[in-house]
Amino acid sequence: MESLEKRIKELRDLIRHYDRRYYVLSDPEVSDKGYDDLFRELKTLERNNPELIRSDRSEERRVGKECRSRWSPYH
Repeated sequence: MESLEKRIKELRDLIRHYDRRYYVLSDPEVSDKGYDDLFRELKTLERNNPELIRSDRSEERRVGKECRSRWSPYH
């Protein structure tokens, strides 16, 4: 179980890192397919091990992301 928890944490951290690179820095570091594969793996692990889901850490349940500061609001 410890290695499973470790893998879930690793996936969450990677996904957040890639989100920041894509959405905030506009400098993607992974292909869309690579990102989707990681996200699918995390989703499967969380679905098969619901006791390991933390509502404050699940990427599937996270709403909103930090955005690039140079974007102006749309009115």
